[in-house]
Amino acid sequence: MAEQNIRRNGRPSTGGKAGSGCIAAPDSPASGDVRSAIGHLRSNLHRVVPLAELAARAGVSERALRDHFQRFLGVSPTGYGLRLRLNAARQALRQPSNTDPVADIAARHGFQHLGRFSRQYRRAFDEAPSATRQAAAAGRYNPAGDVASPILRGDRPEILVVPFVAPPSLSDLARFLAQSVVNALVDETTIVRPLPRSAPAGRREVTARYRIDGQLVAAGDRFRIVLSLTDVETDSHLWGDAWSGWRAEPFSALERAVAGMAISVPLHIRRSEIDRARRMRPEAMDAFHLCLNAYTLLAANTPANGRHALDLLHGAIERDPDYGLAAALAAWGHAQRLQQMTSPSPAEDRAQAAALSARAGMLDPDSAMVLTARAVVHTVADDREEAGELIARALARDPRLAWAWERKGWLRAFSADANGAAACFARALRLDPASPTKTTLFCGISAGFFDRGLYDLSARWMRKALAVEPGATWINRTLPVAYARIGERQAAEESLAALRRYRPDIRVRDVTSAMHFPADFMSRIANGLSDLGLPP
Repeated sequence: MAEQNIRRNGRPSTGGKAGSGCIAAPDSPASGDVRSAIGHLRSNLHRVVPLAELAARAGVSERALRDHFQRFLGVSPTGYGLRLRLNAARQALRQPSNTDPVADIAARHGFQHLGRFSRQYRRAFDEAPSATRQAAAAGRYNPAGDVASPILRGDRPEILVVPFVAPPSLSDLARFLAQSVVNALVDETTIVRPLPRSAPAGRREVTARYRIDGQLVAAGDRFRIVLSLTDVETDSHLWGDAWSGWRAEPFSALERAVAGMAISVPLHIRRSEIDRARRMRPEAMDAFHLCLNAYTLLAANTPANGRHALDLLHGAIERDPDYGLAAALAAWGHAQRLQQMTSPSPAEDRAQAAALSARAGMLDPDSAMVLTARAVVHTVADDREEAGELIARALARDPRLAWAWERKGWLRAFSADANGAAACFARALRLDPASPTKTTLFCGISAGFFDRGLYDLSARWMRKALAVEPGATWINRTLPVAYARIGERQAAEESLAALRRYRPDIRVRDVTSAMHFPADFMSRIANGLSDLGLPP
């Protein structure tokens, strides 16, 4: 498979500059060489690894390794190693308990010249090493926080947990609850830190994007917990809830409060970040915000939105070649064209989807969003075993991600497990009733009813999907059959006519090749479309 790069509107090309989003095939020698070299770099963050050593480790020449890194990541092996070491030094500086001199920390990560280290550090993170150290000491960094590369993507919004207000009799409980909130929210998508009670009043005016406030109120033998989430930038209230409990047995109420907060806060932050990205000017967007906009476009599942999404993702990859999410979403975009039956070159889109998925897996192997996007690619490729493993890993990383539950539902549906699919779709809806992927989610629910022969309910849910996104005309590939099964011949013919307007040359085999349901399901679709007059 030839190396390719994504061009605007998702059109592949065999050319392009290094760093413009070039990719290597998933099983090509290039990807194996790069993977081996990156592993060796990560095992040697204490020193500068010579290019000759990396090339020997990968079993290729120095020139070949440089070429593979440029094609795959848009950066040289030396440049990539520098990024890894700068990140490791930043992690060390972010540890409040680490009081070693900056020069010692730099030396432990292969930087022997302090002045040069400071310049490289400032260029990468837009602040001096001493500023990182001071911020960590003041509690303005989560010690567990990190960034995937020195490029500042803005993809980890910061949440400040303000000391909770409580009467003296509940002060210990308030401190315990605040720490429990911090622990519950720490994940791959956010930076969470508590504001120390000892912080001066002036320090409470911080730059965190979100703030969680809490209050415990005593009322005789009972007490009440009130939590709220505020967008600091807009000073708007995003979420709030309250729980009551007995003072003699407080932990039941605390557990309910933390569990409710752990579901609601990430969901509202995700929505807020999507809204923020929509409001931004294109030139002000970093790779993360481009990805957020692309995600909502791909979630709508229409050809026009898909083309726009791939255009945005091309820009994201250009700005940050190391960003796994950009590659993963671009892979989803190419796979989606196959599902929508609109690909001008199915073979090229399959190749692009596979290559970009492999690239994302190397760049960010543990992100729940990346894993879920890659699962879509493998599902479209009918590699259900790999897709299932990716979804299992995604849900282990973030069991609150509604999109991952939706994709698990589709895998269950394709395996003739209608009850399991319904349970997954229902869970996805409970986790995020306003999910951007609601169109596809409703289609999944419809498929479950179709599988069980409940065609009236199947048609109803397909109509709901079209009401959410009228541009998702591909839904008419199964809706005509559902209408015909319940005797609504005119509605069936109108639905089929809409499908033909969507793709004038469409045939039964085009529909069936884009779907992966069990044989009986597919037979009903094929026979139903044929009976309505669609050519084989």
